[in-house]
Amino acid sequence: MPYEKSGRADKSGNRFEIRVVVYHMLKLLEEKIDYIILEAIGDEEQGVDLWIGQKDGTQEGIQCKGRNGSKEYWDFGTANAKNIFTNWKLQLDRDPSTLVSLASPLAFTFLEDLIDRAIKSNNNGRDFYEHQIKPASKEFVSFTNNICRVMEINHKSEHDLIRLKGYLKRIRYRQFSDYELRETILSKMDYLFLGNSKDVYNSLVSWIVDGDILGKNINLSILYQFFDNNEIKFKNLALDNRIVPRIMELNREYKRLFQPLNNGMKTVMKCLN
Repeated sequence: MPYEKSGRADKSGNRFEIRVVVYHMLKLLEEKIDYIILEAIGDEEQGVDLWIGQKDGTQEGIQCKGRNGSKEYWDFGTANAKNIFTNWKLQLDRDPSTLVSLASPLAFTFLEDLIDRAIKSNNNGRDFYEHQIKPASKEFVSFTNNICRVMEINHKSEHDLIRLKGYLKRIRYRQFSDYELRETILSKMDYLFLGNSKDVYNSLVSWIVDGDILGKNINLSILYQFFDNNEIKFKNLALDNRIVPRIMELNREYKRLFQPLNNGMKTVMKCLN
């Protein structure tokens, strides 16, 4: 049975989406990404559950789908019924530095194959269609033509085919086994934190579900503040090798330099001297 529900109303029902968010919170902690935003407000929310700020300045809008009805895979019809391609086009057209992706435990073979062919082809749109698409199976050609239709691409136009390649190069399919994703998260937590990793996991889940974080930019400083407020402690290895000690040092420096003027001009003169 499907358990995901779209929109802001039911984060608690989407186990897979929550795990994807927790996974990326750990990537943020490891300094592999710059920030996350759980369901931004406005047009940015359309077809996106989670925004990721990458280190190269790009941003990736991830849509999470833990189930596809009773099917164990994705195809054009079921993905299109959820407006995935239409939403991707909207997001990709908004900003050339934007990437989009679908995260799911299920396979989406045709999409992955199409993306791979676009990445490996030359810069000629006609060559891409004639040599990478047309010789493939009838089902794959039909899949590609359907993608063209919903993304308003004329596959007979050289210019439009170049545009299609540009779209495909900014689309990712991220397949996570639900069970393996959870095990990966707990394994990372065992490495990073003192105490029971399941307790840390449950604290993050509660923050995602009940905390006032929707639409807010969550960076490393905010994430560390959450751990500090909830008395979640890092192992020495984490403290030695990651940015956490530098944040603590910067916080201490900030407090030292910008202490309140409780003693009036005496404090000012002390700082000047």
